[in-house]
Amino acid sequence: MAIVLNCDDTASINLDDLTHSLKHDFVMRDEESLVQCAPLLRRLGNNKAFLSSYVASKLQTGTPVPRTLARFPEPSLELYSTNDFLVRAVFWFPPSQFPLSRRWQANSLSYLTAHDHEHSFLTIGYWGPGYVTHLYEYDPVSVMGVAGEHVELTKCASQSISEGKMMIYQESSDVHIQSHPSEFSITLNVALKSRRFAKPQTIFDLDTGAITSSVTSEKPYFDTLFRIARHLPSTSMVSAVEQLAQTHPEPDVRMGAWRHLADSDPSNIECYLRSLAAIGTPEARSVVSELLSQAEEAHR
Repeated sequence: MAIVLNCDDTASINLDDLTHSLKHDFVMRDEESLVQCAPLLRRLGNNKAFLSSYVASKLQTGTPVPRTLARFPEPSLELYSTNDFLVRAVFWFPPSQFPLSRRWQANSLSYLTAHDHEHSFLTIGYWGPGYVTHLYEYDPVSVMGVAGEHVELTKCASQSISEGKMMIYQESSDVHIQSHPSEFSITLNVALKSRRFAKPQTIFDLDTGAITSSVTSEKPYFDTLFRIARHLPSTSMVSAVEQLAQTHPEPDVRMGAWRHLADSDPSNIECYLRSLAAIGTPEARSVVSELLSQAEEAHR
């Protein structure tokens, strides 16, 4: 479950101090490394001038700031990134401060929707009252992360990410719902880039206990490639799709690959259907039934 950390360090450091130490003094690969570096993030959080200076420098130079790992639409700035971790600032607005053209974001995925994260990260309330987060947890080992899959969610405590409050969200096991902040707020995050689970970031329906969607699924991208591949058949294309069907970590992508092969090569449909059925998801079983019905119709 999410880990609440108590750190009363009153010292202050700048962003360069933090990133230099994270690069050279820590091995940023697991939640324990996030616990160990928490005092450093607390010290950066005590520096109420560094972020204003950072934003001002970007405005002066016109340098674009890269987006972060987050797929949710809350405004954020990537402050520093390596192959192992990134540091970012996230900005939280009350609904009244959303412009009318983006009022939909006030109830978008960042707020009022149960979701997990595909990377573990340490967060601290940096500015303002922060937001209230309602926490749940589940066992990611037993979950594939496909839409419609039932998940046993356990309700945990609620926490307020107020100024100075620190917490670690654990990859693919901690689920939370964030309430709107009462005033503009900022959090600072140190996020790991290593992953233990090849599962996309996931949205949950708490009423049914089911997964509703995968935020970071690669399925739409590959579905487009499969549609293109139907018009550009070749031996190398078949080999590439077969490899994808056998090795891609997302069940929905594997399912799409096997279905493409079954549609493209009816002579081997029994082999492809067995592979589809082996995926074991309700969607895969539905596709098997659909393809079997189509095959029966073709032989009538």
